[in-house]
Amino acid sequence: MEKALDILVKTPRSLILAGGGVMVSEATQELRELAKYLQIPVYTTLMGKGVMSEKDDLYLGVAGVGRLPCSRGRSQRRLDPRHRGQVRRSALCFLATRYTYNIPPTKLIQVDIDASEIGRNYPVELGIIADARAFLGQMLEMAKAKGLKRDGKAWTKEVYDYKTEWRNFIEPYKTNDEVPIDPRRIILDMRRLSPDDTIMVVDVGNNQAWAEQYWGTPQPKTHISPGGSLPWVSGLRVLGAKLARPDSLASTFAATAVF
Repeated sequence: MEKALDILVKTPRSLILAGGGVMVSEATQELRELAKYLQIPVYTTLMGKGVMSEKDDLYLGVAGVGRLPCSRGRSQRRLDPRHRGQVRRSALCFLATRYTYNIPPTKLIQVDIDASEIGRNYPVELGIIADARAFLGQMLEMAKAKGLKRDGKAWTKEVYDYKTEWRNFIEPYKTNDEVPIDPRRIILDMRRLSPDDTIMVVDVGNNQAWAEQYWGTPQPKTHISPGGSLPWVSGLRVLGAKLARPDSLASTFAATAVF
């Protein structure tokens, strides 16, 4: 952990890629506190969407197919960090498609609770077997105890500019009156009219990519998206979400197979 912290602190363009393991481990608060303390931008896998509020200046977007442009090419070209922290399942890192990353020369720190995941898709600079919540919390404690901080102002400003580019790109779709209606207009209108704590349960299909890009998550732990074996009609899990949080609005984007 000390070596991982040293790498992150000394690297001017560090990134944290958070996966679904952060959600499973109930580590959303620890993730935000560490990212804020070290001034390291965070982006997520599809399964990790919702681990941070998309209103947070340090949140960059979603990686992978259908991801936001500010987290897509940037993570390979402009961002091109020398070191990157990541997570999968009950871990701090998900190894995404080989078409997204350039490892090496980018150096990868991978934290995962499952030893078999370490280095499975990419060679790691440092592999750590740990629970995401425990790792993030202990790393923050160590950083504070050692008085380690990093000057991330220039890097976070660059990331914020990428987010601004994306916001400017989607702004016209909020008032797009084309016929037939553009799916982006529907999603953006739904987001505008829905409370911040609305739980979105997404089914598989193209609708999943639309939701990934255009449905914002102003509050953590409000986005549920399937992965892996692509279970059809998974959007029906919205009923379970409503039962779990009866005081929150629960919605779904469903694929045609549901009908």
